[in-house]
Amino acid sequence: LLIATGNRALREVWNGPGHPSLIKVGDGLFELYVHAWREGTDHRTGDDRRTLMLHLTFRDREMRRSEPYVAEDRF
Repeated sequence: LLIATGNRALREVWNGPGHPSLIKVGDGLFELYVHAWREGTDHRTGDDRRTLMLHLTFRDREMRRSEPYVAEDRF
């Protein structure tokens, strides 16, 4: 599982997330768009969902290929 409620990238503020989309922005770097809702809101209505942008990378700090990870989870 790449990202879920409780990931550091969501900063304990957002729940979800769902329906990811990717846009390549560099060598091994993608913008990752997901919808999520704020902690404490009723997600069943769908009205409180927001789009979040995170960064998905396939490179480590030395730019070597790596398993994909959400950069905001690590840095």
